[in-house]
Amino acid sequence: MAYQTRSRDPLLDSNMQAAIERRGKELIGIALFCLGLAAAAMIASYTPDDPNWMVSTDAPVQNWMGRIGASIAAPLFMVVGWGSWGIALAGLVWGVRFAFHLGDERALGRVIFAPIAIAVASVYAATLVPGEAWRATHSFGLGGLFGDTVLGMILTLLPFGSAALVKLTSALMAALMVGLGLFSLGFTRDELSRALRSATVGVIMLYGMLIGLLGQGASAALEAARQRRALRAERRLAAEEAAALPAFDPRGAADTRDGRSGFLSRLPSLIRRPEPLPEPELVEPVAIAGDAAMPGDDRIRARIADVIRTRRQADTPPEADKPLTRGLGRRPDPLILDPVRAGAPRIEPPLTGAAYAAQSEAADPFEDEDA
Repeated sequence: MAYQTRSRDPLLDSNMQAAIERRGKELIGIALFCLGLAAAAMIASYTPDDPNWMVSTDAPVQNWMGRIGASIAAPLFMVVGWGSWGIALAGLVWGVRFAFHLGDERALGRVIFAPIAIAVASVYAATLVPGEAWRATHSFGLGGLFGDTVLGMILTLLPFGSAALVKLTSALMAALMVGLGLFSLGFTRDELSRALRSATVGVIMLYGMLIGLLGQGASAALEAARQRRALRAERRLAAEEAAALPAFDPRGAADTRDGRSGFLSRLPSLIRRPEPLPEPELVEPVAIAGDAAMPGDDRIRARIADVIRTRRQADTPPEADKPLTRGLGRRPDPLILDPVRAGAPRIEPPLTGAAYAAQSEAADPFEDEDA
């Protein structure tokens, strides 16, 4: 007998599960990217004299990741040499892919080939000739002990050996390293074609920019050359004009007659003769109606004497016994009756000066006549 049981609802729905999965992948990508940066710093600052598990020294650690970085970098370089850069590159690329969800679903099927790509890179590095500093501090080549061993086995298995064969092996290992590296890093054909297309467009744009800059520079240089040519032509013309004009210095003229050019003949601004000024025009005076002739000296002296005489009379004090004229030699003005202003009171002229104060107290001599 079968019983129907009620199905339990999931704790989280599908949308929540998908969101949690995406956030988890992003966290994994950030962690891988940080590990890749740490590995790159550790490998870039590798120094064989740093204290590690195989070297005991009191020297300060020069590795950027400290004693731990020095202790990890030393065995890596001993085993795979410069092939250890593949570890840092794998961490950086897969960290970006997980963080931005760029082909992160291909991680499990591609990452397993990363150790093979690192081994091939070690063999390729072993085919390169190390420098003096490397040989002075290491007993193995640039590919580490693994690269030297595998390269030695390859060269031993071949029936013949030569320098050309070593170069051919190096080229084959380089091609195999690039192919396995791209595959282990998750690149596809579409991504490679897009990257190649973007790189081609970028190179073309950079080339066009460089050509434009070169064209602008060539145009500016051509314009400057034209300006210099025009300036030289102007100077040559000015020199020819200066040579055609006579010089002020007689010595320069003598030199010119002798077939030589004087010093002043080379200076056009100094040898040009000044142009003659126009002669002044003679303007005939025209008599204007109403204008009087200027007075002579005798008349001017007479007028000056009259002015002086008038001032002296004004400065002479009046005589007290002459009430009206006060000795001024002048009779009083006649009284003229104005019928329009007959009813208006008569306005006497104001008297000024201390000499006329007594007249204000004396009676007017015309009051008796009016009465």
